This record gives sequence, C-alpha cells and structure tokens, in this order.
Amino acid sequence: MQITTIKIYGFGQFHETTVKLNREFQLIYGPNEAGKSTLVAFIASLLFGFETAKHRYAMYQPKSGALYGGELTFKHHDHDYWLKRVAGPHGGSVTFRDLTADETLDKAALTDLLRPVDKDLFYQIFCFGERELQAVDQLDRFELVQRIQRIGAVGSDNWIGLTKQLARESDALYKPRGRVQPLAKLLREYDALTQEVQTAKQAYESYQKLMAQQAEGETALAELQQRVVDQQQKLAELQQLVTNYPDFVTYQQLMQQTDSTSHRLSTTDWQTFTKLTAQRNQLQSALDQTEVALADSEAIQPDSEVMAVYQAHQSQIKTLAAQLPQLRELTNTATTQEAQQLASFRQRYGEQIVMARPFSAIDQPRISRLIAAQQANQTKQAAIEQQRRDHQQTFSRLSDQATASRGGISVKWLGAGVVIALLSVLILTGWLKSLGGVAGLLVAAYGIFHPMLQQNGQSAIDAQLTLLSRQLDGDRQQLGDLAGELAELTTQLTEVERHYQLGAYSVDQWLAMQADLQQVSQLQRTIARRQQQRQSGDAELQRYFEQWQFAAPVLQLQGTAAQKLMQITNFVAAAEDQVNRSQAQVSERQRLQHVQQDYQQQLTASQKTLQAFLKTANVTTTEAFERQYQASQQAQQRETQLTAVKQRLSESERQRLAQFDSVAAIEAAVETAKAQLQSLMTKRDGQLKQQSERAYAIEKKGHSVAYQQLLQRRADLEAEIERMTDDWLTNQLLIKWIDQTLVNASQGRQPQILKAVQQFFAVLTDQRYQQVTFTDETVQVTRADGIVFDVGELSGGTAEQLYVALRLAFTQVMADQIQLPMIVDDSFVNFDRQRTARAVKLLTEMGNGQVLYLTANADNLAFVAADQTLNLTNLAVK
Repeated sequence: MQITTIKIYGFGQFHETTVKLNREFQLIYGPNEAGKSTLVAFIASLLFGFETAKHRYAMYQPKSGALYGGELTFKHHDHDYWLKRVAGPHGGSVTFRDLTADETLDKAALTDLLRPVDKDLFYQIFCFGERELQAVDQLDRFELVQRIQRIGAVGSDNWIGLTKQLARESDALYKPRGRVQPLAKLLREYDALTQEVQTAKQAYESYQKLMAQQAEGETALAELQQRVVDQQQKLAELQQLVTNYPDFVTYQQLMQQTDSTSHRLSTTDWQTFTKLTAQRNQLQSALDQTEVALADSEAIQPDSEVMAVYQAHQSQIKTLAAQLPQLRELTNTATTQEAQQLASFRQRYGEQIVMARPFSAIDQPRISRLIAAQQANQTKQAAIEQQRRDHQQTFSRLSDQATASRGGISVKWLGAGVVIALLSVLILTGWLKSLGGVAGLLVAAYGIFHPMLQQNGQSAIDAQLTLLSRQLDGDRQQLGDLAGELAELTTQLTEVERHYQLGAYSVDQWLAMQADLQQVSQLQRTIARRQQQRQSGDAELQRYFEQWQFAAPVLQLQGTAAQKLMQITNFVAAAEDQVNRSQAQVSERQRLQHVQQDYQQQLTASQKTLQAFLKTANVTTTEAFERQYQASQQAQQRETQLTAVKQRLSESERQRLAQFDSVAAIEAAVETAKAQLQSLMTKRDGQLKQQSERAYAIEKKGHSVAYQQLLQRRADLEAEIERMTDDWLTNQLLIKWIDQTLVNASQGRQPQILKAVQQFFAVLTDQRYQQVTFTDETVQVTRADGIVFDVGELSGGTAEQLYVALRLAFTQVMADQIQLPMIVDDSFVNFDRQRTARAVKLLTEMGNGQVLYLTANADNLAFVAADQTLNLTNLAVK
C-alpha cells in the first residue's frame, strides 16, 4: 500500500488540511507540537476506525468544530482506492471506492483488504517510535514468534490465546525457578520427606533389596508414564486429523476436478463483452422505439372537413381573423364591473358620494393648507386653554393661603393647650402633673404666636398672585385671537364644502377621500362612454358575422356576440393548429425515417463488432460466451479454494490424512488410541499401586510408627505430585503441539526474519555485530570479534539499533502477506549523526513498501533529497 493523498476535515489540531505524498519514502519534518503524532493517529484511524469515548484522549476530536474525519487516497495491488471516514457508529461512517474499477465498496471490503492486520497489530508491527525503542531489552523469542504466527497463519489468534491460557495454567502449577506454585511446594516437601524416610530406613537389613525393587519399579513406572505421554500426543494428533479431514476432502475433490475450459476468459473479456452487448441492446431498443414513433405519426390524421374549408378560404379567413381583436373590444363595453365598483363606494361613503367632486389640482394645495392651519390652531387653542386652567387653579390656591394668614390667633391650637393643662392638673400627680402643665402651655403658646409668624411670607404670596393675574390676562388674549383666526378658516372651508359638495363629510375626511373621489369620477365617465359604444357596435358585429357564411358547414354561430366571436376564434385556432400539426407530422416522419436508417446502420456495425469479439473467444453466440465465462470463473474459484486449503493443511498433514479412507477410519483410530491410552494408564496405576505396596512393606519393616507415617505421607504426596505432573505435562504438550502447528502455518518466516535482522543490524552498526540469536529468555548478539552479549548488556543506542533492525526485517518479510506503510515516529533521537544517517539510508533502500519517517530534528533533512521531504509547518494548519 502506498498512501498518495491525506485530506483532513477535522482531527486534533488539523482541519481542512491536505498532505501530498508522492514518493515511497517520505521524511516528514515538524517541530514539537507540529502534529506528527496526530498525523500518525489520523492514518491509523482512517484505516482501522476511530477510537471510542472509552479512550477519549486518543480520539483527537477537533477543537475548531470542523467535521470529524477525512480522506485517504492510496495505491494497493495496482488499484487506486479512495477512503473516507467521518464521525459515526462502530468506528465511524466509511465510504470506500475502487477508483481503478470505478466500484463502490463497503466497510467489510476494507477489512478484507487489511486482513489480518488490525489496529493493535498495525501499531505492533508497522508503526514504532522512541517508546518502543526504549523497551528493546524486553524482547524475547515468544513475542517474535507470536507476531509471525498472527500474520502467517489465518485464524491463529484463537490458538495463540489458547496457548497463553495453557501457559498461565502451567505456570500456576509449576515454574522451574518458582517457589509459590503448588507443584513446586509439593516437590520441596517431597524432597524433605524423602530425606526423613532415608534416615528412618537405615536400620532395616532388607533395605537394599526393597530399594532395588523400588528402583526397578520406578524405572518401569517412568517408562509407562512416558508411554502415556506419547500416547496422549498421538491421540491429540489424531483428534486434530478429525478436525482437518473436511479440508482434506475438499482438497481431494478440488484436485480431482479437471479444468475443461479450453479458453480462459478474464474479467477484462467480460467487461468488453458486457459493453458490446449493452451497446447492441441499446441500439436495438432505440431502433424499436423509432419504428413505433413512426407508426404512431402515420396513424394521426387531421379533420378533413375543417382542413377543406380552411384551405379553400385561407386568404379570406386570415383577413377576417385579423379583425377579431378590434371586434372583441366592442363586446367589452359592459359596465357590470364598473357598476359593482361604484356600488361599493356608495356602500362605504353613502349615496352623496356620486354628488361630491374631487379637488382640482389648483385648489388642493390651498385646501390642504387651510385644513392644516385649522388643525394647528385647534391644537394650540387646546394647549392654551389647559394652560389657563392650570394658572387659575394656582391663583385660587394662593388666594386661600393669603386669606388664612390674615385671620389672627389660632383658636384650635389655643383650646388644645388649655385642655391639656386642665387634664394634667386634674388627673396626673407628681412630676407628671408638672410635665403635662408645661406641655399644655406650649401648645396654647403655639396657637397664639403661629399666625404672627406666617405673616412674614404674606408679601411673597401677594407677588405670585400679581404675576398669575397678568398670565391669566395673557391667556385670555391669546384665546380671543385664536377664536378670530378659526372663524376665518371655518368660513373659507365652508366655501370649499359648498363648491365641491362635501357637506355630508367632516373636514378630517376630505384629504383621505381624494383618491376614492377620483376613482368614482373615472367610473362614472367610463360607464357613460361604454353605454354609448354599445349602441354603435351592434350593427358592425352583425355585418362581420354575415361574412362567415362560407364556413357554415363547420362553423355554427350561436349565442351572444361575444360567444360568436369566441366560436370564430376557436375555429381559426383549430384550423391553424391542424395545418401546423400536419406540416409538423410530415417533418417528424422524415426525421424519424433518417433516424431509423442511422440506427439500423449502427446496429449492423455493432453486431459485426460483437461477432468479431465472440470469434476471438472461440464462440459464436452470446449464450456460449456467458457459459464459457462462468466456467472460467468456476475454475478460478476452484484454484483459489485449493490455494486456501493448501495454506491450512501442510504437506505432512495431507500425507497423514491420505492414509485414511474416511473420517470414520480416523475416528476409529482415535477410539483405538483412547483404548490404548486407557490400558497404559491402567498399567501405570497398577505399577503405582505396586510401588505403594513396596513402600508400605519398607515402612512395615521399620517397626516404627513414625517411619510408617512418613512412608504414607510420601505415598500420598507422590500421588498428588503425579496428578499435578500429568496436568502440567498435558498443558506443555498441547502448547508445543499448537506452537509447532502455527510455525508450520507461518511457512518458515521466522528464519527469514532472523536472517534479515542480522543483515540490517550489521548495516546499522557498520558491521560491528555479525549475528543475532533469539533464545527462550532473551536476545543475544555476537560481535565481530566473537564475543556474545545479551541485549541488556548493550548500550542504549546499540539496543535501539537492534530493535530498528528487527522492525524493518519483520515488515520486509511479511510484505508478501500484507503491505502497509511503515511509520517511524522520531525513533532515532538517541542516535549519533553517523547512526542516524545509516538508519535513514536503510529506510530509503527498503524498496518493498512505503516508509514515512517523522522527525523533529531539522538536521535530518540533510540525509534525503528535497523531493522526499515534507515540512508540516508549511501546511495550512489552522
């Protein structure tokens, strides 16, 4: 796969961004936070689906509010593809097209194209960065083999999962260096117990003999145990043969089916055939439609009687028809519409509306000014009247205040003081009586002296009254002047009312009525004019109708004058339409005849081309071609199925399966193996029983209760150890069998990968290290001088070079299964300049797929050509 265009609608910091990748190797430069990791996440998300809210920090939702998603254009196996993924359920909504075949594909087709790689495996194999390099010391053979198997063996994920489960179960029972596992504890306990037994049995004379027998029994028991294990493995292999037998039957059937197709037809042949037959069918359909249209046009015949009258009097008809618009005007003298409009105005304004007249153009401005002046004077008069009332109210209030201030002593306050003093003397006692008397004297004093204090403001009130008196006189003067002006205006408006006969309407309505008065006057004139026209037009219409007597056979004039004119109009239109249609039918028949000849010629040529193509395919008919193409497709399908079956069944498995006539024979062998296994287990249990009996005899000869108890405890312990050992050995055998099966399915890729790792590691280290070896526990490298190092003993930079070599070798060897871009995200930050240069050079020389190297170090741009670099800072990132 080679990505050519990346278009981001909205993803992380990118939105509306387009990236062009025109080379298989591309160095993408950008400083920190320029979006390199975001670009890698976008590529993975477009191919395998967006992350869900469960991993929301890995979703890269756009902050700008842009549409979440984008497009990828890439090449794969000589086809151009276009992929679009936007926000949606199940990893996003996918639109997938094969541009080369011009075909729309679904999401399942994308999954098939990428199979067996998913997002996790993509990051494990095709994408690595600094973090992966730092974990290089954790590499082991088991991880490498699993990754090879996941690519090389279809459906191996379940087997690998089963292997891990069995390994966990085995480790839970026993580890070689474990101390907490049950079997390890029992073995330590057994060793300690055996030591105690050895000490206790030294006192017995027959110890050597019994021990010899015990040793022979142990040998026999070990032999039986090994035979049980071998038989269990044989049984597991036979059971696997039962599982694989349907594939073997399919393999035999496919091998027996011979390909009788003499000439294989390709998809291109089928596309050419489909195109030619479609072209022929389209031409035949067009020819049939043209013949039907030609027959239909010949079946249409005009009205011969109308055509005869029109053709005999064509000149006279055209002359009379030209007079129709003018004569229709004579029938349009009806006054019904105008009378209805006039009645509407009468209903709205009353019968006096027909007597009123609109203002003349000369008088209207003057009348408008008179009405405006009257309204302004009335408004001003109301304002001054309100002002006069306000002044009068103020004058009355101040007059009342002045009168009150001239009244002398206030009897009310004086009387209140005397009452308070008397009540205090009569009712209160002690100091309250004195206090009440003082309060009464103060109130009486206020009534005596308060009026004298108010006289000081009398002069101010008198001044205000004098001013208000003058203002009232001014108000009365203005009102008198305005009354005279209004009287003059009223006189002039009364003259206007009389002249234009507007007595039935208020002055406020006059200006608003002018448009309606103009329309009423126009309606009255129109009604009068049309009544006069109606009287003079009847005679002219009668003379016109008499001139149409020549058309009486096809034109029967009846009804009113307007109806007769409409009948004449319809007759002329129908006759002209028939003439035009007759001429059009002649032209259309000629055109259809030419089209018919053209389609016939094209159809003949198309049929010749199709026959020539069928001849190249060694057939003569389209049906024979279709049958031969179906046979070719079936043969191709059989070959594909055979290849798939061969991938699932190794050569050795096919040879073993060929030894059986049917699945029943294998099942019978399984049952026999089970019986043999059961027999061996019975013998083993018998031998174990004899060993227990001998152990009991040894215990009995010891004449020691403690010794006998030790022997019994050891026997129980041996039985428990035997049971756990059986379980542990069974798991280990299954793990080895599954591992070997998957190794066979991976078609020997592990040696190829190791060979490529050694080659790349030698290049990266400038031939300093010549050999790489994977053990069960770690990875070892051999220096040029023969010294061997574990990966943990290497320097950080050298260990990272080893990891780079491994990743490059892995993707190169696996390229026959799946070709995806390798993405190296700033993985050489700990390399010196020489190591970085060698690593970049190795990336550019891979040659088996696209490599995208992302770096934040601008110095690395010097290692590649300018047309192989892309600067993220130059993109339109908003």
